[in-house]
Amino acid sequence: MNIPNVLVMALIFTLAGCSGTEFDQSCGGDTIPSCLPYEASIVSDVSFSPSIPADEALADIELALTLTTCPDAPAGHKVTIQFRADGDETRIFDLAEVRDDGTNGDAEAGDGRIEMTLDNPFLGSDIEGGSSGTIIVRARADQQCAGGECIGGSCQSAPVELSYQLAPNTSRE
Repeated sequence: MNIPNVLVMALIFTLAGCSGTEFDQSCGGDTIPSCLPYEASIVSDVSFSPSIPADEALADIELALTLTTCPDAPAGHKVTIQFRADGDETRIFDLAEVRDDGTNGDAEAGDGRIEMTLDNPFLGSDIEGGSSGTIIVRARADQQCAGGECIGGSCQSAPVELSYQLAPNTSRE
């Protein structure tokens, strides 16, 4: 294949949306698996501390993360924080849901950072104290509803997973 043919093929793939990441494609207005145009998001730079909650069951949790969304996103995104105990792949516990909306502890709406203090989400839960497992963090685009019909809302970011160890009495009240 000569150079002009290679350039023509590259141009065809680019115009057909065959280049860049799925996030880039979505932000460019393309539909990607499970996502409408502009719905994709990326969660990164996640910290959930203390890494082992203090022995006192009332320890707060500091959450920080970066949420990147398409500039033309038609709706907001919620970020879910879940826990999956080691050895129990089928059971996932919902810990918290947060948004980059400037409310409920988020400092500034739409700045791409969520940094907040959460009440200990393990208190009163069915998660055994001393459990080790994985914190799972992912974003999901909100549904867009008008005239009694809703579209979207199934687009999720790739999960960010952090190993996590609970103190012996963290889940006890």
